[in-house]
Formats: sequence, C-alpha cells, structure tokens
Amino acid sequence: SALTAVKCNLKQLILDFNNLQDDGLQIIATALERNSSLETLGLRSNALSDGVDLARMLRANRGLTSLDLSLSAITAAM
Repeated sequence: SALTAVKCNLKQLILDFNNLQDDGLQIIATALERNSSLETLGLRSNALSDGVDLARMLRANRGLTSLDLSLSAITAAM
C-alpha cells in the first residue's frame, strides 16, 4: 500500500464519514506503524469502537501530529 512505501510523502489522510469499521482501522494502523510522513489522520464519524490497534500505532508512529476521532464511539485501549 502507499502508506507503507519507502518513499511515501503522504502528509494528510482524511477518511471522515466513510463507515470505516474496526477491521479497516486495523489495516490502516498496521501500515501507519511504519510510516513517519503522515502528519494528519481524519477518522471523524466512522463506525469505530475498538482503540487497541490505534493505540499500538500511536506508540510506534512519531510523525502523526493530528488525529480526529470525533463522532466515533471508540473506546480507550489498555
């Protein structure tokens, strides 16, 4: 995928209002663990509920500076 490419220059990925579910978030989070170019991720108003994959990605990814999870029913990950 483009997110895992060695020379990925993508700075912003907005997936607001896409009915993205937890399995889709898992794929994105896995790709973003190895991506340091993405600065903004918009996941507003999606069908997300599990924050485990997202939390794992946030621990590994140091480039992301903006994350919008508003209007999503995502829960805290422990």
